[in-house]
Amino acid sequence: AAVLLWLSGPATGEVTVDPFGLAVSVEDGDTLVTEMTLTNDAEINIAYEIGFDNPERDTRCRQGPRRDQVDLEGKMFAVIQGEPGDIREVGWARMDEKMMDPILDRLDPDEQGDGFHSYRVNNAAVWDDVDFEDYDAIVVGMWGNLQPFNNGYNANYERFCEYIAGGGSAYFETSGANQPHSPGGIRNNGAGQSVNGSLVVSPDRGDENYSLFAEICHESQGGELWEEGHVILGGGGGMIPNAWTFSHYNLGQFEDNDEIDWFQVIAVKQNTENAAAVAYGYGKGTVLTFGGMTGMNFDRYRQPGQWGSIAAEILFYLTEVSRSKWIMADPEDGVIEADGSETVEIIFTSVEMEAGIYEMLIQIELSEAEGERDDLEQTLIEMSAVMSLESPTAD
Repeated sequence: AAVLLWLSGPATGEVTVDPFGLAVSVEDGDTLVTEMTLTNDAEINIAYEIGFDNPERDTRCRQGPRRDQVDLEGKMFAVIQGEPGDIREVGWARMDEKMMDPILDRLDPDEQGDGFHSYRVNNAAVWDDVDFEDYDAIVVGMWGNLQPFNNGYNANYERFCEYIAGGGSAYFETSGANQPHSPGGIRNNGAGQSVNGSLVVSPDRGDENYSLFAEICHESQGGELWEEGHVILGGGGGMIPNAWTFSHYNLGQFEDNDEIDWFQVIAVKQNTENAAAVAYGYGKGTVLTFGGMTGMNFDRYRQPGQWGSIAAEILFYLTEVSRSKWIMADPEDGVIEADGSETVEIIFTSVEMEAGIYEMLIQIELSEAEGERDDLEQTLIEMSAVMSLESPTAD
């Protein structure tokens, strides 16, 4: 069963929208198709493009309801890193074996399902084979000056950035300083290892420095660890591979960066302010980047409270902040003729989602269809869409 409410009246301007705002109530597994009419009162044809965004761009806040348990069912991931021979045959550096194998099924490249595909880059062309859109999140392992890896990454960098900007997500382990940059030109440009780290965010939604990442880790590991100030233990001594992290990120590259929508320092090298783990927004997507040596923590430091114990939590965090798949538009773009109208279907789907309230901004970008005018009264219309899953719409 599904219930649909029409909200407030249409917006005024050259293009009006009816209804202006949507609220639906659905049950688990429902798909509900609604219609939205765009009317053009201008004397010229106007092109439109429909997209979706979070009500708050700061995706530190959870998009859906609280979940006490990490759940990766139905998710698909990719791991991309250098061929083992390129990383000196050190077994702890293999992200697919150390991070992913203990928590997910490894699948053949032509097989889809719950799990992950592993891409070990022994030539630049391997990057060309990765269809990023097939995955809920991408794990990228950087190590050393791997020329085949770097060549393939650089050749596909623009395509990878488009995937993130469209609502995808990625986790980077960047190893020693000054590895290839992640989307937005972010590089681990600070050198020096640290045996331990300190969490500088809070799992408490009431705190100013609240972090969804911290909340997920805190809830998943019994509600006792991963609070602000939590010490993330690595190894002892001063030789590889005995440290939590081997690089950090100078924050100047995040500040005043037009490509970065928001950023949040997650953890620092202990007793310093050097940011060793940072989450940031790139377009509608999210990147979590960490200066740890590729795969080491997942091999050596796997006790609760250590970085190597939160492989599933990292992936879950990335799927929580990735693009919404519960609302779509058909068509996503088109042209409204002068003094005419176009009907767009807004599709709500609740497959494999937790009960709760979900909200999204519908964004309609407008432009003159022939490209001859840039002085439209309206260039953007935003309105709210709310889906209540197994709860009354009025809530």
